[in-house]
Amino acid sequence: MCIRDRNQRGRFQILDFSALTTPGQYQLRCGQHATKTFAIADDLWSGVIEKLLNFFYADRCGFAIPEIHAACHLDLFSVHGDDVRSIGGGWHDAGNLCQGSYRTDLVVFALLRLYEQLAQRGLKPELQARVLEEVRLGLAWMRQSRFAPGWRITQASFNMYTDSVAGTSDDVLISATNMPFENILAAAVSAYVARVLRDTDPDLSAQLLTEAAEDFVAAREARSVPPMSPEPRSDPNASCWRDELAYGTLAAVELYRLTGDQHYADAAAQLGRALLDLQEQRFVDGIPITGYFYEDPQRTHIVHEFHTSFEDAAPLALQALCDTWPDHPNWIDWYAGVVLHSEFLYHQGAAVTEPYRMVPSAVWRRSEVESLIERAIAGIERAQQFMGGNFRPSSFMPSPITPEAARATALRMFDEGTHLHPDYRLRAFPMWPDHCLLYTSDAADE
Repeated sequence: MCIRDRNQRGRFQILDFSALTTPGQYQLRCGQHATKTFAIADDLWSGVIEKLLNFFYADRCGFAIPEIHAACHLDLFSVHGDDVRSIGGGWHDAGNLCQGSYRTDLVVFALLRLYEQLAQRGLKPELQARVLEEVRLGLAWMRQSRFAPGWRITQASFNMYTDSVAGTSDDVLISATNMPFENILAAAVSAYVARVLRDTDPDLSAQLLTEAAEDFVAAREARSVPPMSPEPRSDPNASCWRDELAYGTLAAVELYRLTGDQHYADAAAQLGRALLDLQEQRFVDGIPITGYFYEDPQRTHIVHEFHTSFEDAAPLALQALCDTWPDHPNWIDWYAGVVLHSEFLYHQGAAVTEPYRMVPSAVWRRSEVESLIERAIAGIERAQQFMGGNFRPSSFMPSPITPEAARATALRMFDEGTHLHPDYRLRAFPMWPDHCLLYTSDAADE
């Protein structure tokens, strides 16, 4: 079937051959034009998984990778009080050699979801084993870098290969910190792993349950009331209140699934209600998009994902609530939150980028652009100070940018988003008015 359509990008045709399911190698031809050969099969995804696992294997830290590097960063240490321990392990950050707890936590979470899906369907036992191997490696780093309840290494920032010999001049020593978001995320992931591995590794599962419960309490005690945040996040890598609530909900759900304790069920419902309070559920000023979330209880800023993204946390949390308590009086509220987010943000928003149907980046209000400009200017000033006041081209900042240019770029990016209302735009791509947040400014064209 051929569908003809047009939008602001021009005319296009979509060929739908979903009815063709016979496995084999195929090629599409139209006149003198032909596609590359492609496959139709039931396990096309297996190659993607293998490439993903190969990447994580090559990205391992503290592990000898043949023809890439020897066991590295064995002289990377963490400290909390009198406790000093080596934390070489896990994976390097994708762009450098840093280590970060939320990055590791989320990789473990995503890989374990993959493992669970493969295992439930009885598919690819060899891939199941490889996925679980990486899960255990990341989990080992999570536990190795955790000290007392609520205390862990959240960021190990360095960008060089050390000599991996303890006691030499390039040793790295990092202090543990206590951060509610990191603790609630770790609690959610640890509890999830404990549930999935309960039958195959009961001893590890029991230990993880204890750690998850302790970190859940630590995070809840540290954040007994919502943070007041009339200002946007100053750090584009930082989480916001939506993210804490979402992962807190997931943690409470998983702890309930493990223990059956009612106080976890009560906490999950409470956190889920607070999460929905951050969701826009109206068509504000008549715009056709809704279901997005705000950073703060006062709804002063819509969530905009920058260098990092926790965008999946809220729908996963609401889905977990629906799946766990189908007879709960709040079930329809949780379900409505998922539907609004999927149908009126993702589905409606993806239509903007037909025929590619990209999930949109975010809704922007004109009033929020000024705060983005201020953050961009502050980033420019920090970069200039870092370079001693003299511009030197680099991959970080390939060309100079002034505050005036940042302002003009931000306004241009807003205006070139999809028009929803004189004061609202839908951006398919993030807004980057400087070189300092994502190391590029060439994302204006929508």
